[in-house]
Amino acid sequence: MVLNNARGVVRLTLSALVAPMIMYAGSSAAVAPGAPSSLLDAWLGFPAASDIIPPYAFIRADESAQRLDGAREDLIAEFERLRWRLDAGGYARYVAALDAWKAGLGQRDRSRVPGDWSPSYLLSHPNSRPPVARVVAIGACDVPDTVGVWSSAGHEQITWQSDFRLSDLYEQVPAVRDGTTGFVSVVTPDGQVNRYGTQAWNYADGVLSPGAQVVGSFPLSGQVFGWMQDAMADYLAHTPSGIDCREQDLSGERVSARAKE
Repeated sequence: MVLNNARGVVRLTLSALVAPMIMYAGSSAAVAPGAPSSLLDAWLGFPAASDIIPPYAFIRADESAQRLDGAREDLIAEFERLRWRLDAGGYARYVAALDAWKAGLGQRDRSRVPGDWSPSYLLSHPNSRPPVARVVAIGACDVPDTVGVWSSAGHEQITWQSDFRLSDLYEQVPAVRDGTTGFVSVVTPDGQVNRYGTQAWNYADGVLSPGAQVVGSFPLSGQVFGWMQDAMADYLAHTPSGIDCREQDLSGERVSARAKE
């Protein structure tokens, strides 16, 4: 069964849209009176800033939430188009997997700009500090104890263990390496997307950090499955990793409900 992306074109990744916005803001952007003068200054006012674990710190840029909403709408629309075709073809288990992806997507609706924006990183990399006028919120999450898995078997959380590797994950969820793209996408806690080969000719193993998201594809032919894998990995990279996330804007702190890894 061959399925193609009904859209016919690939949407620009969120990285291509958000990164220029945060890194190349105009020098004329003004900082409101009483607002932090720099991102480091903002972190100084963040509760328990000294306890932040770098990969689980995040920032939100203006308009990043709207862009994430658009990416989520694109994915859900593609899921719906694909779902009825799989259902008509008798692929009930893949229909169930799509439904699980959609449900998992709905649990990750907080946006971030991928990267290490922690106080410790910014202190040691002064040239990587974005203009604070374009940052609408900073936040941090606690370290989770699971790894997220998105595969043709659905979406699930696997308990993380010390020195947990992709090869260990494959033993627990074989379906994640069975997709036709020949690789899995691993989203690190700070939002970097890395590809690891799953075939004999390109096989690569790798260590998984707590909160990493591993995205596979489906064992069916069609461009849509490669698009879906890439789009999902990119979406996840633009959502915070961790649990019990807390967030602070320029006027005070907002504590979220318990976040889902």
